[in-house]
Amino acid sequence: MAKLLEEVTLNWTDLTGAKTGATALGSNKFYRGQLFDDFSVVFTYGRVGQSGQVQTVQGKDLADAKKQMTKKIDSKIAKGYTK
Repeated sequence: MAKLLEEVTLNWTDLTGAKTGATALGSNKFYRGQLFDDFSVVFTYGRVGQSGQVQTVQGKDLADAKKQMTKKIDSKIAKGYTK
């Protein structure tokens, strides 16, 4: 079993639709990145309160895996997600 080295959880809350212009109920989403010692990065994302979808990326080494996780998390923060 791989050991968890780092975990980042982000949230996106837009209950009014003001951020996206949506007229429905709005959004309440999460995005989680987990870095493991086998150089895998597991991204889990979806609506808050649900299990969400899972995507796994395999790094060549620890530095590569950390870079892939940081790149994805930074892109989500740039879109408006918050830690």
